[in-house]
Amino acid sequence: MSRKSWMILLLVIILLQIVLIAAQEQGVAVGTPLRVFAWPLYRGAVVIRDSFSNLVYRFRSQERLIEENLALEEKMNQLIMENTLLEETIQQLISELDARRIEREIPFEIIPSQVVARDPYDWMGRAIIDKGTEDGLRENLLVVTYEGLAGRVEEVHPRHAVVRLILSPSLAIGGIVQRTRDLGVVTGDGSGRCIMKYVYQTSPVTVGDLVVTSGLGVDTPRGVVIGKVEAVNTLGGSMFKEVLIEPSCDFSSLEKVFVIQSFSQEDEVHF
Repeated sequence: MSRKSWMILLLVIILLQIVLIAAQEQGVAVGTPLRVFAWPLYRGAVVIRDSFSNLVYRFRSQERLIEENLALEEKMNQLIMENTLLEETIQQLISELDARRIEREIPFEIIPSQVVARDPYDWMGRAIIDKGTEDGLRENLLVVTYEGLAGRVEEVHPRHAVVRLILSPSLAIGGIVQRTRDLGVVTGDGSGRCIMKYVYQTSPVTVGDLVVTSGLGVDTPRGVVIGKVEAVNTLGGSMFKEVLIEPSCDFSSLEKVFVIQSFSQEDEVHF
């Protein structure tokens, strides 16, 4: 059927429904032929109307559910953000409390500092702290955390300073194996570990031994923990061993540090 034919048929059905409904409302008897013809059409229209109404109701219900879900999701994201901010505040408070406790325990004159940046071109080698010459900093001062050695002040500016981390091959610090008393030079290997050089082949150093600063060198206190021996490699044709050290300081979360301003070498201290 053409579109025009469908429109005519639809118009006839609507007119018949109107006649049938009007006749019933006025109490007028409708002839059997007309009833037989129109009643199924009327019932079909009622079914279509109810189905359409149900469809509209479901659509509106689904629309309300979507709106409610979006509102709940927005609220949940807001709560997650507030919870994250709260956790960060708690962590900062814990860090401050730890810092104050460490300040009381470390037998050195220290300057508490905050790491404000890491060198994107030398992530393992350099960090920037928020203290400078105005706070009493100078070059070569040792930088530590509550876990152990972090590095040494390399550059100083009025309000910030650059720290050369112990992970860098450019920094060398005198170390001593606590158990065997073997002396050596500790430097970074550039990949997150440290190497202790100039340990003699005859040394009984082994995995798990603790390595601390020897106190040799400028502005270097004795007994600051560097790390533990992770592996010992024998170098063929050399009189020295290569001692691989896992640093005690967690450089992945380096935030609060302490710059050792002055110290006494009377006692060996570990922290």
